[in-house]
Amino acid sequence: SASGGGEDGAPAVQEVRIVFFEDAFTVQKVDPKPAGAKAPARRTGVATFESEERDNPDPRAVLGEPRSYDVPENVAFLADVKASRVPTELQALDPASRRPIPVQMIVADARPTKFP
Repeated sequence: SASGGGEDGAPAVQEVRIVFFEDAFTVQKVDPKPAGAKAPARRTGVATFESEERDNPDPRAVLGEPRSYDVPENVAFLADVKASRVPTELQALDPASRRPIPVQMIVADARPTKFP
């Protein structure tokens, strides 16, 4: 479909990664992969600290901006996640079908590590 959704006109699933750290958490929407997209080429050779820094220069680019656990809107967001509900800020309608966009939340617990 033109909206990038399924064959029945359903919108594509929005994947969201939520990572918990000791001092903050991050939320990152993952761009949906177009149908038929190939997986990235497998890396070969020896990985070094320099190649990791070159490939992933800023953790915020990968993880998103850190969010405080204490800010009121974040408290509400976390309560929704804990209750297995999609937080309000992640709810959206597909413009083409006017149907809710399904959200898949992927949660990772990196505690007791602090945000990098």
